[in-house]
Amino acid sequence: MLLGPSLVPLLALVLGTRPGLARGVKAEQVDALAQQIHARHYADLPLATGVPTDTVETVVKRLVRQLPGKAGKHTWAVRVVAGEQAEAVALPNGQIVVYAGLLPVAKTEGGLAAALGHLLAHVAEGHGQRRIEGQLVVPGLVAADQIGDPVGIGHDKYGSTLTTALGAGGALRVVSPYLRDLEAEADVEGLHLMAKAGYDPAAATLFWARVREITNDSGVRVLGNNHPMSLKRSRTLEEAVVDAERVYDKAKAQYGRGVRIDR
Repeated sequence: MLLGPSLVPLLALVLGTRPGLARGVKAEQVDALAQQIHARHYADLPLATGVPTDTVETVVKRLVRQLPGKAGKHTWAVRVVAGEQAEAVALPNGQIVVYAGLLPVAKTEGGLAAALGHLLAHVAEGHGQRRIEGQLVVPGLVAADQIGDPVGIGHDKYGSTLTTALGAGGALRVVSPYLRDLEAEADVEGLHLMAKAGYDPAAATLFWARVREITNDSGVRVLGNNHPMSLKRSRTLEEAVVDAERVYDKAKAQYGRGVRIDR
């Protein structure tokens, strides 16, 4: 009998470990998958013109210096690409793609740090691996040793799910509270990441308020719109900002909200 996604947390509890470890998907497999996803969806996108690319690169450098573990050892590369969509992606293999349309929503360096800090927190916490486990491997749809070859397992059927599991290629369909918890974890860790990088977490409050307004009023996706920027989530973020402000107070450098990037 196949395990449904809702049984993933229970399985982890019984085995006393995370689903990713229980089923054997390796970080190296996820990195290989990320490389294929980047080549398939992002490598050939045209670069944006007339945007502050240098400032975006500065924000990324400050953030990645604070990444723990393996994520902090990557050689990260960022590209700002043309496109009106307010989206970005950070892949586990060290590739970051920012669409020009995100900059007017971010408005400042701090707003961009909030957006990218959230995405980089997903990478640092290994959420891509855990999402793959929860959506495909644990339910028995794909074997762990097939993860590195989305085309080989039938890209039309499962490749898009693998892609969105890494936060790329469109909206991630959250299938259980376990996966929604990963978003909440990235919210908090992203705030701490931007605070350590020297950006005032108050900028995140302003950024996520704009995200909520845009997604609710117009239906436009922002950062893949993994799940709606609900009022409850906004309030949780505001509470987390208080703690992140203490982290910011101890940062080696403080840039406040930084410079404007939307003009």
